[in-house]
Amino acid sequence: MVYIVMEKNEIRKKVSSLVCAMDDSEKRLSSKKVCEKILSLGEYISADFVLSYMPMKNEIDVTAVSMSALSDGKKLFLPRTENSGNGMDFYFIDAGKSLDSQIKTGRWNIMEPESFCEKLDFEILYGKKIFMLVPGVAFSESGRRLGHGMGFYDIYVSRIKKIAARKKTSLFLVGAAFPCQIDRSVDQVSKDHDLSVDFLVC
Repeated sequence: MVYIVMEKNEIRKKVSSLVCAMDDSEKRLSSKKVCEKILSLGEYISADFVLSYMPMKNEIDVTAVSMSALSDGKKLFLPRTENSGNGMDFYFIDAGKSLDSQIKTGRWNIMEPESFCEKLDFEILYGKKIFMLVPGVAFSESGRRLGHGMGFYDIYVSRIKKIAARKKTSLFLVGAAFPCQIDRSVDQVSKDHDLSVDFLVC
């Protein structure tokens, strides 16, 4: 187990340095291309709910997808983490208000929904199609994901998968990554509890 943790940290360190070496124009262009690909996916087009995220500096910026979800009449939800521990939930973003008026700087300086935003109620998921965007530090070509090591997405996706199975809900997970974040070593260090995505866009 200690060996696996060390291996994961080495991959995080290597991939993070590659992303940091990208200039801002490269990141913007890659993010634009990734968003265009995401918006063309049939699973996005048919989705009722979109669970997106507000990017950290070295993550694909999917804000264009979030804004499109609002204009396309889909229900948009963004994540907010608890002030301590590894708890995370998703909160409703109202299309009738500006995005900026509904988010604030939160933990680790990541933008997150304001306290007045409503938490996603799993009871409304029955029969719905959910399209979820998943950030990560690194991914394998097979869709295995390596996060920052806190387990936020591993835990949340495990929860929502169980709910989706009970409520006949379709859940489609999409990883968003820069090309340099694809590393085959992720397959070798992944465990059963580690999150895998259904489709990877880079």
